[in-house]
Amino acid sequence: MSLILEIQDMASNEDISIGTILRKCKILASKLELDDFLEWIDNELNGYANVEREMVPNYRKCSADAQAFNPYHGWQSIIFENPDVLAIVSTTYVMQDIGSIEVTLNRGKNKEDPKSEFVLMSPEQKQVLMKAINYQGDVKLVVPYGSIWGVLEAVRNSILDWALKLEKVGIAGDNLSFSLQEKKDAQPVTQQIFAQNINHVGDVLDHASVHNNQTASIQLQKQDIQELIKKIEPAISILPEEIRNPVKSYIEELENIKNKDEIDQEEAHSTLNSIKDICTGATGNLAAEGILSLIRVFTG
Repeated sequence: MSLILEIQDMASNEDISIGTILRKCKILASKLELDDFLEWIDNELNGYANVEREMVPNYRKCSADAQAFNPYHGWQSIIFENPDVLAIVSTTYVMQDIGSIEVTLNRGKNKEDPKSEFVLMSPEQKQVLMKAINYQGDVKLVVPYGSIWGVLEAVRNSILDWALKLEKVGIAGDNLSFSLQEKKDAQPVTQQIFAQNINHVGDVLDHASVHNNQTASIQLQKQDIQELIKKIEPAISILPEEIRNPVKSYIEELENIKNKDEIDQEEAHSTLNSIKDICTGATGNLAAEGILSLIRVFTG
């Protein structure tokens, strides 16, 4: 059996661990010189702990139930009046390596049990949540087990789609040997899989599709600035204290720019870049990362 057919067979068999399948895919991707795909495979095998948040695939982004511990009633879901604040504090990412996820989920847990839950929270996220609700007690983010299983299914499906499309364009992998033409043909197939299945997250404040490859040549309209201000303002209160006031000051400048008869594009972009520079220094803060993702839509 050729390597590609073997991968198809393995990806179709739920009894075979995804880690095992990924290592087989790593051999194939290496032979085909698919560097981007190799990077994705390594991230799945080793985890995304050292990867920028915006480069984590969409299927690893989860909506969690934010909960606080009540001494009298136990764990209670937190109710947020502002949906933008809710989006910031309840968005989390499955950063663990695929092997750890499989071990955790297979440890006597039932993926179909709605009561099963997966507590997924970094120390930084915990601080943000406690600050957002001004609460000193214990808090946590709970992700349904079904969402975590969804990560495994997304990886398995991506691999299967990739192997099927490679076969469709005539790439087989007999004797682990590939011609220059096969390597060339594998590139667009792999890029298509990335676009469809392994794309990356947008900003954590907006559910719309965000493209971060735009540049500062984009002309800002009044409604653009108004929307940015509306989405950034809820995040200011949970920014690190040392950058909170500077960001707030620049938001006020944006408000003034918006209220002028005509938008001064140079001034507007300069203000956005100043906010971006400040938030870039707040490594790991969810609110700062959300603001950065919003601004990059217009500044690149």
